[in-house]
Amino acid sequence: MKPDLEGLEISRGELKHLSGLGVNRVYRPPTLKKFGREGVKTLVASGLIFLSYGILSAIVPRYQWALGSVHAIAAAGLILDDTLKLIATHRHQTAIAIWEQVERYNAIVRAIDLFDGLEQAGNPQGAWADRKQMIEALTLIRAELVRALKTEALLRKNRQFIAESGDLFPPDLSNWIAPKLADFPDDTPHGHLLAEAWKVAVAVETQLKPLRDDRRPPRF
Repeated sequence: MKPDLEGLEISRGELKHLSGLGVNRVYRPPTLKKFGREGVKTLVASGLIFLSYGILSAIVPRYQWALGSVHAIAAAGLILDDTLKLIATHRHQTAIAIWEQVERYNAIVRAIDLFDGLEQAGNPQGAWADRKQMIEALTLIRAELVRALKTEALLRKNRQFIAESGDLFPPDLSNWIAPKLADFPDDTPHGHLLAEAWKVAVAVETQLKPLRDDRRPPRF
Protein backbone atom coordinates (compact mmCIF):
# COMPACT_ATOMS: atom_id res chain seq x y z
CA MET A 1 0.00 0.00 0.00
CA LYS A 2 1.35 3.42 -1.00
CA PRO A 3 2.20 5.87 1.83
CA ASP A 4 -0.70 8.23 1.05
CA LEU A 5 -3.17 5.33 1.46
CA GLU A 6 -1.74 4.10 4.75
CA GLY A 7 -3.93 5.13 7.64
CA LEU A 8 -6.92 6.01 5.47
CA GLU A 9 -8.76 2.77 6.16
CA ILE A 10 -10.77 2.74 9.39
CA SER A 11 -10.03 -0.46 11.30
CA ARG A 12 -12.43 -2.37 13.52
CA GLY A 13 -10.42 -1.38 16.57
CA GLU A 14 -10.65 2.29 15.66
CA LEU A 15 -14.35 1.90 14.93
CA LYS A 16 -14.92 0.46 18.40
CA HIS A 17 -12.79 3.18 20.01
CA LEU A 18 -14.62 6.00 18.23
CA SER A 19 -18.15 4.71 18.70
CA GLY A 20 -17.70 3.07 22.10
CA LEU A 21 -19.56 0.02 20.84
CA GLY A 22 -18.39 -3.45 19.94
CA VAL A 23 -19.00 -4.14 16.28
CA ASN A 24 -19.96 -7.73 17.11
CA ARG A 25 -22.47 -6.67 19.77
CA VAL A 26 -25.15 -5.72 17.25
CA TYR A 27 -26.79 -7.32 14.23
CA ARG A 28 -25.65 -6.02 10.88
CA PRO A 29 -27.51 -5.32 8.75
CA PRO A 30 -30.44 -4.72 11.14
CA THR A 31 -33.01 -6.49 8.98
CA LEU A 32 -35.70 -9.09 9.68
CA LYS A 33 -33.80 -11.53 7.48
CA LYS A 34 -30.69 -11.11 9.62
CA PHE A 35 -32.69 -11.45 12.85
CA GLY A 36 -34.38 -14.59 11.56
CA ARG A 37 -31.09 -16.14 10.48
CA GLU A 38 -29.49 -15.47 13.85
CA GLY A 39 -32.57 -16.79 15.64
CA VAL A 40 -32.35 -20.05 13.70
CA LYS A 41 -28.66 -20.34 14.60
CA THR A 42 -29.49 -19.89 18.28
CA LEU A 43 -32.24 -22.52 18.12
CA VAL A 44 -29.90 -24.99 16.41
CA ALA A 45 -27.14 -24.31 18.95
CA SER A 46 -29.61 -24.72 21.84
CA GLY A 47 -30.80 -27.99 20.35
CA LEU A 48 -27.22 -29.25 20.15
CA ILE A 49 -26.66 -28.26 23.78
CA PHE A 50 -29.66 -30.26 24.96
CA LEU A 51 -28.67 -33.17 22.72
CA SER A 52 -25.26 -33.11 24.39
CA TYR A 53 -26.99 -33.14 27.77
CA GLY A 54 -29.07 -36.15 26.80
CA ILE A 55 -26.05 -38.13 25.64
CA LEU A 56 -23.85 -37.27 28.61
CA SER A 57 -26.59 -37.85 31.19
CA ALA A 58 -27.15 -41.32 29.70
CA ILE A 59 -23.45 -42.10 29.95
CA VAL A 60 -22.95 -40.72 33.48
CA PRO A 61 -26.42 -40.63 35.08
CA ARG A 62 -25.04 -39.89 38.55
CA TYR A 63 -24.07 -36.38 37.37
CA GLN A 64 -27.39 -35.74 35.65
CA TRP A 65 -28.27 -32.75 37.84
CA ALA A 66 -24.89 -31.06 37.39
CA LEU A 67 -24.91 -31.71 33.64
CA GLY A 68 -28.43 -30.32 33.39
CA SER A 69 -27.44 -27.15 35.23
CA VAL A 70 -24.37 -26.57 33.06
CA HIS A 71 -26.23 -27.14 29.80
CA ALA A 72 -29.20 -25.03 30.90
CA ILE A 73 -26.87 -22.14 31.74
CA ALA A 74 -25.18 -22.48 28.34
CA ALA A 75 -28.52 -22.40 26.51
CA ALA A 76 -29.72 -19.45 28.59
CA GLY A 77 -26.48 -17.63 27.81
CA LEU A 78 -27.08 -17.99 24.08
CA ILE A 79 -30.62 -16.66 24.37
CA LEU A 80 -29.51 -13.79 26.62
CA ASP A 81 -26.74 -12.87 24.18
CA ASP A 82 -29.23 -12.73 21.29
CA THR A 83 -31.62 -10.63 23.37
CA LEU A 84 -28.91 -8.13 24.30
CA LYS A 85 -27.86 -7.87 20.65
CA LEU A 86 -31.45 -7.17 19.62
CA ILE A 87 -31.74 -4.42 22.24
CA ALA A 88 -28.39 -2.89 21.24
CA THR A 89 -29.33 -3.02 17.55
CA HIS A 90 -32.58 -1.18 18.25
CA ARG A 91 -30.90 1.47 20.41
CA HIS A 92 -27.93 2.19 18.14
CA GLN A 93 -29.43 2.35 14.67
CA THR A 94 -27.65 5.62 13.84
CA ALA A 95 -24.27 4.15 14.77
CA ILE A 96 -24.96 1.06 12.68
CA ALA A 97 -25.93 3.21 9.70
CA ILE A 98 -22.63 5.09 9.98
CA TRP A 99 -20.75 1.78 10.29
CA GLU A 100 -22.26 0.71 6.97
CA GLN A 101 -20.83 3.84 5.35
CA VAL A 102 -17.45 3.10 6.94
CA GLU A 103 -17.49 -0.29 5.22
CA ARG A 104 -18.29 1.33 1.87
CA TYR A 105 -15.50 3.84 2.43
CA ASN A 106 -12.99 1.10 3.31
CA ALA A 107 -13.97 -0.76 0.15
CA ILE A 108 -13.07 2.33 -1.90
CA VAL A 109 -9.66 2.56 -0.19
CA ARG A 110 -9.00 -1.11 -0.97
CA ALA A 111 -10.09 -0.57 -4.59
CA ILE A 112 -7.55 2.25 -5.00
CA ASP A 113 -4.89 -0.02 -3.52
CA LEU A 114 -5.84 -2.60 -6.15
CA PHE A 115 -5.45 -0.05 -8.95
CA ASP A 116 -2.06 0.90 -7.53
CA GLY A 117 -1.06 -2.76 -7.59
CA LEU A 118 -2.12 -3.07 -11.22
CA GLU A 119 -0.05 -0.02 -12.09
CA GLN A 120 3.01 -1.36 -10.29
CA ALA A 121 2.60 -4.67 -12.11
CA GLY A 122 2.96 -2.82 -15.43
CA ASN A 123 -0.73 -2.84 -16.26
CA PRO A 124 -1.38 0.40 -18.24
CA GLN A 125 -5.09 0.57 -17.41
CA GLY A 126 -4.13 0.66 -13.75
CA ALA A 127 -2.55 4.12 -14.07
CA TRP A 128 -4.67 7.23 -13.60
CA ALA A 129 -3.87 10.90 -13.54
CA ASP A 130 -6.35 12.16 -10.95
CA ARG A 131 -5.39 9.90 -8.08
CA LYS A 132 -4.38 12.86 -5.92
CA GLN A 133 -7.91 14.30 -6.07
CA MET A 134 -9.34 10.96 -5.01
CA ILE A 135 -7.00 10.82 -2.00
CA GLU A 136 -8.00 14.37 -1.04
CA ALA A 137 -11.68 13.44 -1.22
CA LEU A 138 -11.18 10.29 0.83
CA THR A 139 -9.17 12.18 3.44
CA LEU A 140 -12.06 14.58 3.97
CA ILE A 141 -14.60 11.77 3.98
CA ARG A 142 -12.55 9.92 6.57
CA ALA A 143 -12.53 13.01 8.77
CA GLU A 144 -16.29 13.26 8.32
CA LEU A 145 -16.79 9.62 9.27
CA VAL A 146 -14.64 10.06 12.39
CA ARG A 147 -16.59 13.15 13.41
CA ALA A 148 -19.88 11.36 12.77
CA LEU A 149 -18.84 8.44 14.96
CA LYS A 150 -17.66 10.75 17.75
CA THR A 151 -20.79 12.87 17.49
CA GLU A 152 -23.13 9.88 17.71
CA ALA A 153 -21.21 8.43 20.66
CA LEU A 154 -21.09 11.72 22.57
CA LEU A 155 -24.74 12.46 21.89
CA ARG A 156 -25.64 9.01 23.15
CA LYS A 157 -23.72 9.62 26.36
CA ASN A 158 -24.19 13.32 26.97
CA ARG A 159 -26.56 15.46 24.93
CA GLN A 160 -25.61 18.68 26.71
CA PHE A 161 -21.94 18.24 25.85
CA ILE A 162 -22.83 17.82 22.18
CA ALA A 163 -24.89 20.98 22.26
CA GLU A 164 -21.76 22.89 23.33
CA SER A 165 -19.40 21.24 20.82
CA GLY A 166 -19.92 23.02 17.54
CA ASP A 167 -16.54 21.91 16.21
CA LEU A 168 -17.95 18.40 15.87
CA PHE A 169 -20.19 19.56 13.05
CA PRO A 170 -18.16 20.48 9.95
CA PRO A 171 -19.58 21.97 6.73
CA ASP A 172 -21.43 19.70 4.35
CA LEU A 173 -18.70 17.79 2.50
CA SER A 174 -20.97 16.95 -0.40
CA ASN A 175 -20.62 20.58 -1.58
CA TRP A 176 -16.86 20.04 -1.90
CA ILE A 177 -16.92 16.57 -3.41
CA ALA A 178 -19.69 17.00 -5.98
CA PRO A 179 -17.72 19.35 -8.29
CA LYS A 180 -14.88 16.81 -8.34
CA LEU A 181 -17.15 14.39 -10.14
CA ALA A 182 -16.81 16.50 -13.26
CA ASP A 183 -13.09 15.63 -13.38
CA PHE A 184 -13.82 11.90 -13.72
CA PRO A 185 -15.76 10.42 -16.66
CA ASP A 186 -18.68 8.37 -15.37
CA ASP A 187 -17.82 5.44 -17.64
CA THR A 188 -14.39 4.85 -16.07
CA PRO A 189 -13.60 2.73 -12.98
CA HIS A 190 -12.08 5.79 -11.33
CA GLY A 191 -15.20 7.83 -12.01
CA HIS A 192 -17.32 5.14 -10.40
CA LEU A 193 -15.04 5.13 -7.35
CA LEU A 194 -15.40 8.87 -6.81
CA ALA A 195 -19.14 8.65 -7.38
CA GLU A 196 -19.29 5.98 -4.68
CA ALA A 197 -17.20 8.20 -2.39
CA TRP A 198 -19.65 11.05 -2.97
CA LYS A 199 -22.54 8.74 -2.03
CA VAL A 200 -20.75 7.87 1.21
CA ALA A 201 -20.32 11.56 2.04
CA VAL A 202 -23.99 12.29 1.35
CA ALA A 203 -25.11 9.28 3.42
CA VAL A 204 -22.99 10.40 6.37
CA GLU A 205 -24.39 13.93 6.11
CA THR A 206 -27.89 12.41 6.17
CA GLN A 207 -27.07 10.59 9.40
CA LEU A 208 -25.52 13.71 10.95
CA LYS A 209 -28.43 16.02 10.15
CA PRO A 210 -30.67 14.83 13.02
CA LEU A 211 -27.70 15.18 15.37
CA ARG A 212 -27.15 18.75 14.23
CA ASP A 213 -30.84 19.49 14.65
CA ASP A 214 -30.71 18.21 18.24
CA ARG A 215 -28.21 20.91 19.23
CA ARG A 216 -30.21 23.82 17.79
CA PRO A 217 -31.91 26.02 20.37
CA PRO A 218 -35.68 25.52 20.66
CA ARG A 219 -37.97 27.91 18.86
CA PHE A 220 -40.62 29.76 20.86
